[in-house]
Amino acid sequence: MRIQGPSAFGREGKARPLPRARAAAQEAKVEGKERLEKAKGVLACPVCFDALVPVEGNKNKLQCKSMESVQYEKNSKYWDLTVGSRSNGIYQDPNSRLWGVSTFQNPFVSYLYERGWRQGFASAGFPGADKELEMALRFFKDVEGGILLDVSCGSGLFTRRFIQSNAFSAVIGSDFSDTMLRETWERLEADRSIKVDDILLVRADVGRLPFQSASLDAIHAGAAIHCWPNPVAALAEVTRVLKPGGVFVGTTFLLPLAQVGEVVGDDKLRPFWSALRSTRPANQGINYWEEAELKDLCEMCGLVDFQKIRSNGFIMFSAKKPGGKQK
Repeated sequence: MRIQGPSAFGREGKARPLPRARAAAQEAKVEGKERLEKAKGVLACPVCFDALVPVEGNKNKLQCKSMESVQYEKNSKYWDLTVGSRSNGIYQDPNSRLWGVSTFQNPFVSYLYERGWRQGFASAGFPGADKELEMALRFFKDVEGGILLDVSCGSGLFTRRFIQSNAFSAVIGSDFSDTMLRETWERLEADRSIKVDDILLVRADVGRLPFQSASLDAIHAGAAIHCWPNPVAALAEVTRVLKPGGVFVGTTFLLPLAQVGEVVGDDKLRPFWSALRSTRPANQGINYWEEAELKDLCEMCGLVDFQKIRSNGFIMFSAKKPGGKQK
């Protein structure tokens, strides 16, 4: 049988891409690079928050636009944009010894996170990653098509899902933990639907976010705020880097008996919660929250339109930066 038209095979009988397939592949490659460059365009020096620009002749270095001697490097997996990345090793950050910081820098914890650790959150009422993504996307509806930061991204559980949702023009994953970022990179690389080289991963301190002011449309912090050393500083940073009208969505653990408080009123349980907290050493373990505290925290930092979804000891909450055009 004679085949009419151009062959899909080369002289050696090997399959070769047809023109349409080649065009689609090239278009996807260009789009991926454009997304990456768009994401890199919002990076900032964590010291002064001025823009970061490429170092001439070195694609793995960025320098502060106003202080050329202040430079940051990219390893094979992520950009380290923490102030501490420039340390010569003598200074020791006291926050690094806090449970919520040190625990997630343990390689064993990073390895276990999606191999049983995160699944255990179901006992507190967390509905699971896919359902949480669906809920978060509803809160993010007004900022679809913008740039999303998955802060304290851990193993990339939601970073991958936000990328696959195609709801945003660029998705950035950031975490303070080197081992978590490496776990994120390995899981992105293993996912055939994602081209890991087109994804921006950043080592960042949530209390000193390396992004330009008013540069991000959406920020997600999944099961994270209870581990942050200074939630006030972190939420202030979230407000700074969000564009007017930008949306923040977070999930965390509520205090014990929160489901009772939802029925009788959280204020009735507040004396019990205060007594419970007084028995725990400061800065030890995770910080369980009351809904009213999260609302107060958001409002302290200038965020408005607080909304939430509660279930047992789980809460997803959302707030917006004032201004901007609403859909």
